[in-house]
Amino acid sequence: MDRKEYAASTDEPITQLRWQPWWRFSAWGLLALVVVLSLLPTGVPAGFEGGDKLQHLLAYMVLGFWFAVLYPRQRRLSLLGLILLGAALEVAQGLVPARMASPFDGLADALGVVLGIWLARSPAQGLFSWIERRLLKADET
Repeated sequence: MDRKEYAASTDEPITQLRWQPWWRFSAWGLLALVVVLSLLPTGVPAGFEGGDKLQHLLAYMVLGFWFAVLYPRQRRLSLLGLILLGAALEVAQGLVPARMASPFDGLADALGVVLGIWLARSPAQGLFSWIERRLLKADET
């Protein structure tokens, strides 16, 4: 079994990230940002009808992708944890003045997590390695 086959069978990234601690720190920073933005009394303007659902889907897709790539052995835990976080934040929004809980927002959150984790199983999982290679190449010139 070659290295790529092994990585695919174990859901491990093909290459070790040079800046993995920073990437992991950024994942938790993104999660904190989603929590804060979800609990602010005024939401982020969507710009068009139903745009808030797209915001939810994209935010949780990014979180799902980020955590699934950076914690490949905990993908199921990431899936469950992020879906539960989305549900808990929707309930909490019902307690925030000028905000309201929406089961459709929770559904968009869950769908985003699933899409993000699915994307992390595609060639897109190499995004962080690609960024690191580009930045290191730029440093050499």
